[in-house]
Amino acid sequence: MTFSLNSTTLIGRVSTYGLSFKDGTTTGALELSEAGPDERVHTSYVNLLIWGKEGAPQASALPPGSLVLVQGQVRPKKVKDQWTLVIAAKELQLLDRRHEEEYATR
Repeated sequence: MTFSLNSTTLIGRVSTYGLSFKDGTTTGALELSEAGPDERVHTSYVNLLIWGKEGAPQASALPPGSLVLVQGQVRPKKVKDQWTLVIAAKELQLLDRRHEEEYATR
């Protein structure tokens, strides 16, 4: 029998489109930027799916550009007729102090 570990921890920024809350689930994208070997900044976008306590409407109140830590698992999700991979977040933590006050009041 083969065992595997499906766990991921990411630190990135809420995408410019923000997060949206619908039917008890928050969805959106996380921007992950890193310097490539050519010293240029390369940005990847990872789709997020957040439910439960962490997926409450407060999560969708995070403003675009907020630095967050996301812990969760890679999961398949069917979108129309295609399957895609998303990060099913179990924990979402705000790391950006400049948005802390704004987030706390929502």
